[in-house]
Amino acid sequence: MVEKIMNTFETPAAQAVGITTTDAKIKNSGIKTMQGIFEMYKKKNDKLKMADFADVYSEEEIMKDKGRVEYFKKSKDYNQPTEHGIVLENMFCDLVEKYEWFGKGAKVVQLSEFDDMNANGAHCDAVLEIPMEDGFVVRVGIDLTTAVNYDVLNKKKSKCMDGVLSGKLFSVKYFKSKVDQTKRRISDVPVLFAGMNKENLEALCASIAKQENTEKDIVSKIDTQFMFFDQFSSQLEKYADMAEEKHGPDAVVTTWLEFYRELFEWIAENKKSLRPNNFGQKASGDEVYKYITRFV
Repeated sequence: MVEKIMNTFETPAAQAVGITTTDAKIKNSGIKTMQGIFEMYKKKNDKLKMADFADVYSEEEIMKDKGRVEYFKKSKDYNQPTEHGIVLENMFCDLVEKYEWFGKGAKVVQLSEFDDMNANGAHCDAVLEIPMEDGFVVRVGIDLTTAVNYDVLNKKKSKCMDGVLSGKLFSVKYFKSKVDQTKRRISDVPVLFAGMNKENLEALCASIAKQENTEKDIVSKIDTQFMFFDQFSSQLEKYADMAEEKHGPDAVVTTWLEFYRELFEWIAENKKSLRPNNFGQKASGDEVYKYITRFV
């Protein structure tokens, strides 16, 4: 669908007489397009680099981890990231910080290839950081997807639930905070998965382009943020209940998951006035949203 947008080409006849096509006019005028926003986020790359952790890990250990990444890329289990998946990850990280979707000072750290692929670790795209008033920083792993594929979604769900059932949440080896001075392995990180279908992702790109062109405040009130609130809250409610049933109400994992559940509910409640009246009807048409919010 992306390729169909702005699919205007300059014909040889137009080149011969120097006619400026619609595509060229838009490019020269600085007008933003959905395609342009999509391409901008596709090229963005803020992932942590293992080489930047030479002050934390030995060169030998870093090289070994790089080798594990390359080995995994050659395995049958490796799936090349899709263009839409890359755009969603980069866009989520940008918009969360720019429009304070999860509160003032919230940041998103995009993880290294190692932690994105490491099956024994968090195996997710990013860590959402939410600073609290007392100086504590809440950190939650986020696995983003545009896959309308129930096998893929089931695998992501199983991974997230395994940490809850085992009573031991996930770790991130290469982590550098945007909030404080933390630069090391972090542990006991819950992982949530979330996303949207390709059509809604492209619609979001179009909304960003419209805001850039009109200078109207569109994205800060966009209903996309509520899709993430609902997906996170539905999972945390399920995980907190699972932890209590499996490990008891006083277990550490239960206590933490209940805290996360209450925190995300509080954030969503504070944004309630921005939630569109027709949000539920619109969001239910997104297969990814529907799967994640209803799997509980």
